[in-house]
Amino acid sequence: MSTPELHILLSTYNGEAYLEDLLDSVLGQSHESIWVHIRDDGSTDSTVDILHRYQAKDKRISVDLGSNIGVQASFFSLLASVADSSGYFAFCDQDDIWDRRKLEVAVNRIQASERPDSALYFCRLSCVDSRNRHLYDTVIPRNPGVFNALVENSAIGCTCVFGKRLLEEFLRGDPTHMIMHDWWMYLCAADRGALIYDEVPRILYRQHDNTATPREPGFLRLKNRFRDRLARLGDSDAGLESLRQANHYLATYPDCSPLLRATLEELNASHGILRFFRRLKLILSTPLHRNNRLETLALKLVILFDLY
Repeated sequence: MSTPELHILLSTYNGEAYLEDLLDSVLGQSHESIWVHIRDDGSTDSTVDILHRYQAKDKRISVDLGSNIGVQASFFSLLASVADSSGYFAFCDQDDIWDRRKLEVAVNRIQASERPDSALYFCRLSCVDSRNRHLYDTVIPRNPGVFNALVENSAIGCTCVFGKRLLEEFLRGDPTHMIMHDWWMYLCAADRGALIYDEVPRILYRQHDNTATPREPGFLRLKNRFRDRLARLGDSDAGLESLRQANHYLATYPDCSPLLRATLEELNASHGILRFFRRLKLILSTPLHRNNRLETLALKLVILFDLY
């Protein structure tokens, strides 16, 4: 059996500090047939010089220099640029270090699944500091699927590898309605494809001041997230951002699963001061959940007090 092509999608922005480590780990993957598609989002440091240097010595790299449009739109542009390509696709961040077998394992797991074209592989992360010293491993998701994807992203972008059909479904979306590109991909896969989770950490995920989506250790993460959710109880304009995104998803994919549609329709029908007891009944029965049980409690309080 021939080795399938794998297209790695990397958006860079002022990433000079760690970019070389990342590129070395990507180019050294055990999966042989890879292509690295890079879009620079208007860097002002030496990132572009580093990219051109690597491009000059490795024909698998292509570089597009763009203006600053933000991470969601930048990744959307990258996906659109490879829409006619075959094989599999992987998101990539600019400051991590990949295990040498990351892509090999991902492709093998996807190909062994029932729906390879629609599968999303994602894995655990080993969080490290700026000197690559281990801090902690991320929490294993609790029941990944639609009821989690509506309110939380469990598929961190740099871990994601996915099939062609899922890419096509993603491109039906609008990046201005996405909280993050990887969250939208997780929603698509949970609703329209298949999820494959790997409990083995395959990436050293760097935690530093410029990390786009920092991962906090257990207690600190719990404290900050719970405080954030409860803060919404006093802010009638805040809403629950994840459910706003979910409604955009519903409008984009009217052919979504009946399960997803029914859940959102019930949430949307429960607004208003006179529907308090309807919301109370809803939060006592809904399978919506985040990976942390106390965060799930905070989520339900936000719903109960009609702040979404």
